[in-house]
Amino acid sequence: MQTHESIVLNRNPRHHHSKFVAMLSGPKYAKKFISTCLTSSTNIEDIHIPEIPQLMDSLPDGVVLDVLDIPQCQRGAGDNPLLTWLSDYREMYLQELLRLEGRGDFVNICAECNANSPLYCCRDCFGDWLLCQECTVLGHTLILLHHLEYWNGNFFQKTSLKSLGLRIQLGHIPGEICGNPKCAFNDDFTVIDSHGIHPVAVDYCDCKSVKISWFPATAVNPRSATTFRLLQEFQLLSFESKVSAYEFYQSLAHNSDDNGRYESFICSIREWHHLRMLKWSGRCHDPAGILNTASGECAVRCPACPHPGINLPNGWENTPPEKKWLYANFIAIDANFRLKRKHVSSDAMDPSLSDGWGYFVQNSQYRTFLNKCWHDVQEKSTCSSHNAVNMADSKSNQGLATTGVGSIVCARHNFKYPNGVVDLEKGERYANMDYTFFSAMWHSSCGVLNVSYNIACQWHKNLRT
Repeated sequence: MQTHESIVLNRNPRHHHSKFVAMLSGPKYAKKFISTCLTSSTNIEDIHIPEIPQLMDSLPDGVVLDVLDIPQCQRGAGDNPLLTWLSDYREMYLQELLRLEGRGDFVNICAECNANSPLYCCRDCFGDWLLCQECTVLGHTLILLHHLEYWNGNFFQKTSLKSLGLRIQLGHIPGEICGNPKCAFNDDFTVIDSHGIHPVAVDYCDCKSVKISWFPATAVNPRSATTFRLLQEFQLLSFESKVSAYEFYQSLAHNSDDNGRYESFICSIREWHHLRMLKWSGRCHDPAGILNTASGECAVRCPACPHPGINLPNGWENTPPEKKWLYANFIAIDANFRLKRKHVSSDAMDPSLSDGWGYFVQNSQYRTFLNKCWHDVQEKSTCSSHNAVNMADSKSNQGLATTGVGSIVCARHNFKYPNGVVDLEKGERYANMDYTFFSAMWHSSCGVLNVSYNIACQWHKNLRT
């Protein structure tokens, strides 16, 4: 009987290579397959593996080759955890949820001092035990913003550390008593944190709440503050999940007794984003101060576009004309009429915090330029009758401060140019787009520009004039 050997890769990851033997099949011989699992100590190089073409050519008539059918491994409870939980643990989980909503194992004795009347439970601390009032206040000397519940005889109702007598002394180490504390305005202070909205009792001592990572809503006599942790959390969520400030605040209010601090929260968010922008732009280290910030200095530039002195080799200016495209900027111009802003406020009531320091142009200079050419008639299109040209003066702006924005972007990487965004009062007028184009070009040092614009055929005619 003639046999042939070959090493095949088993599809089952729990096994190693397998060796099979193909034997003659006929009326006197039954087809037989033998599979052997090679151990880790077997040297695969010592086994002779004939090439497939040579093996197939040398097979005599009647020899059948086949791959072994390895049975699949048996599945355990961990392969389908949802079914395991549904059949074995669902009842236990439900009973535990009900137990946690009650008084649990601490009905008559305080878990800390073994005294009577354990009526208070902290839902944010570890464990489900009940404490008396003294132990609850003492245990939260350094944990100021936790949710407390009070057993009223029938169920747990919400309460606060302020109602239990805990006062927060600013300007001193925890536990130190101030000789001349100054109570917060009207003894009414609210802290907005990731856990919710908390009424607290605060005493000042010639300091500001920002020293303990609380961001006050106002600089003079603040009545509320937002923790740095919450501001960072909202900034991350607004980027990743596009959640609005109103929705975010309402989610906190549903978990607390809302004190109507939404306007204060909005103010803190704007100031927080502005300060973070100045910090990331290195404005803290300028001896001349923040007011020395130059136009567009806080904008993030496209890291992949050519920037002399940053990512270009020395002598790039002397590049032959046929290689100039390597150091060219590719620019796209367009407008977006979905970014409307209603006329509900004014610059006096709602001022800009970084006028001209980022992506938008400096507002007063932009308005002065528009006033000079406001009565210029928009030339109609002589090419393709594009609506962006023909309807630039006829777009309705009733009730709107801006009908949209025009912008200059990197055509390859979609980065906005510094001072490359302007507000539009009507349509996509040449005056608006010319101003934003040349404002953005102040921040470009490369000599070659490739400009893409859907009405470039009409726009470029008077560009130089």
